Amino acid sequence: MSDIIESTAVTLSENNSLPVTKADLSALTEKRAVIRSLIKNELKEGVDFGVIPGTPAPTLYQPGAQKLTQLFGLRTEVVQVSQVIDHVGSFAMFIYKASVYHIRSGVKITECEASCNSMEKKYATRGVWKKNERGVSEKTQEPTPIYDIMNTIMKMAQKRALVGAVISATGASDFFTQDIDDAEDAQQVGIKPSGSINSGAPKELTVS
Repeated sequence: MSDIIESTAVTLSENNSLPVTKADLSALTEKRAVIRSLIKNELKEGVDFGVIPGTPAPTLYQPGAQKLTQLFGLRTEVVQVSQVIDHVGSFAMFIYKASVYHIRSGVKITECEASCNSMEKKYATRGVWKKNERGVSEKTQEPTPIYDIMNTIMKMAQKRALVGAVISATGASDFFTQDIDDAEDAQQVGIKPSGSINSGAPKELTVS
């Protein structure tokens, strides 16, 4: 019979807590080692994940999330939860939910909802070249018509939901984030990327 270690992380009642075995701890350690090995040997920076210096963890991209599902024998299912399309106000928003299932057992492991809308800073305006009163071309910002980015924001909502669900299902949140898509997002939350791309990488990505 396995030795029982009292868990202080999740308390059921004042005098009762969930039991955690040494085998559970060993399995967790092994799982983290597998993810670390995948990152080191299989995932490619710029393709599967991106490192924004100054951010707490690299951003996991969809190809990397798909490799994680293959590694752990998972499948994903993405469905639309809701959408708002205002043609007059030129606004669009999509919300998607991604569910992750264990292929062999068919058990749902987790699910995650995510949204994307046309008023986000990186989609709200676009740069266009126009001639000023002196006849000189200069770049100005103008509102982005939703018809030009409808598919983009829909796909982004799907991607955010999928990546978030996969990170949750595989326990990869110590290695990756899904909250920051790119440098623009980082700047929007007050992070100013600087230095080399490797300067912001966590130890798990650089361990030999």
